[in-house]
Amino acid sequence: MKYTGYPMKDRDLSTPLKAIQQFCIFCMGGERSLVPGCGSEACPLFQYRLGTLPDNQGET
Repeated sequence: MKYTGYPMKDRDLSTPLKAIQQFCIFCMGGERSLVPGCGSEACPLFQYRLGTLPDNQGET
C-alpha cells in the first residue's frame, strides 16, 4: 500500500462504519483479509472492525 501522508485519503468514508473498516484495513497493513483475525481487543474500534454493529446484548 502506498503511503499518502494521510491514511484515509481517497477512501470511502461515507459512513462511520465504513470509516472504521478502512481504518482497520490500514492498521493491518492494507490487507483486508487480516482484519477478521485482528487480536487487538483493547482497541476501541475492535467490535466494529468488520463493518457491522455489535449485538446489543444485555441492553434494556
